[in-house]
Amino acid sequence: MTVQVRATVVDIGVDPLLRDRMRRYLAGVRIDELVDGALPDVAVGELLSLLVHSPSMTFSDPDPVGSTFLITLTLPLTDPYTGPVEVAGS
Repeated sequence: MTVQVRATVVDIGVDPLLRDRMRRYLAGVRIDELVDGALPDVAVGELLSLLVHSPSMTFSDPDPVGSTFLITLTLPLTDPYTGPVEVAGS
């Protein structure tokens, strides 16, 4: 089951715990709007951390902070989220 949200990147940096060799960055995103599906554990306005390969690869932008994207995630949401991420411009 997937959920699609409109979210703004509020911060991004190298994961200090280096949890995954392929996904080395933590992106903090603020959920601005639920577009499709249901968010059982995260409310609109809350922050969600995404473990991603890199800002350039995931967001097509080396510095996406302040930008808003349509993000599709696969439930369940974890913190940090480590599942598949599909990102499109808002």
